[in-house]
Amino acid sequence: MEHLRQSVTDFIRDGERRLSPATILYYRSALAAFLDYCETQGVQLVSGVTRPLIRAYAAQLDGTMAPGGAHARLRALRVFVNWLVREELLSGNPLPHHLFPKVPQPELAVITEGDMAALLTQAATTRRPLRDRAMLLTLFDTGLRASELCGLHLDHLLPDSTLYVRLGKGAKDRRVPISKPTRRALQAYIQKERPDSESTQLFLSRGAQPLTASGLLQHLVDLCAAAGLPHKTPHAFRRGFAVSFIKHGADLVRLRDVLGHTSIAMSARYAVMSSEDLKELHQTASPVQHMAGRKKGGR
Repeated sequence: MEHLRQSVTDFIRDGERRLSPATILYYRSALAAFLDYCETQGVQLVSGVTRPLIRAYAAQLDGTMAPGGAHARLRALRVFVNWLVREELLSGNPLPHHLFPKVPQPELAVITEGDMAALLTQAATTRRPLRDRAMLLTLFDTGLRASELCGLHLDHLLPDSTLYVRLGKGAKDRRVPISKPTRRALQAYIQKERPDSESTQLFLSRGAQPLTASGLLQHLVDLCAAAGLPHKTPHAFRRGFAVSFIKHGADLVRLRDVLGHTSIAMSARYAVMSSEDLKELHQTASPVQHMAGRKKGGR
């Protein structure tokens, strides 16, 4: 008989070979909460993971957590249960058909071109203006995750105006194009401002030490505050890139490749436009608008 706690350990170990550390940490935390619940119900074996148990667990989460938090824990449980089925540790899938609570979908924060202009103006006044300009442009021009930006090294800026992104989320390497302004900003930072360091990491912090994801996050907090903007996370840059990329003519397949997603559905979640973006796009893409334009041209 398979013990549930050991199966969770095996699932985590299997995931460590292909998932990012942040994703592994998320699974550890969510499944630890599920194990704690199972212990209160006297469930120690995998065979005890039944549909009634999962329904009861979901009901408990619904009564004690916000919908978003409950949804996150149940997503991790779904992945784990599907893994148990694939590994033939469970003979059937006990997941209920309607497992997840409804979560309100707020309009997610994105960086706009106006925000970028304000941030770039502020960056010019900092102690490391060339680094900060290059960093902001790279985030907005590529949609890189914070860990990916901080993981860039000097030799990852390639001659063909691409960045070589090593071991992104899901352990997938990829090459991401950059624009000429971003390339010029990176070269200016490297040639004129980047301090000498034993580290080959592209972006350095105080004391010529490699910039960390937490250091990047704090610096963005400071820049936004100084520019009079609400706090924007690195993921706001990622979403802002996705919206702008689609808005200016790219398709979801290319967006998927640049962002390093495994599915178009995931990329589509990032490219959700605001009502103002949709109105602006409608003015150029509306079929009726095009009909009116052709009639005027024919007169």
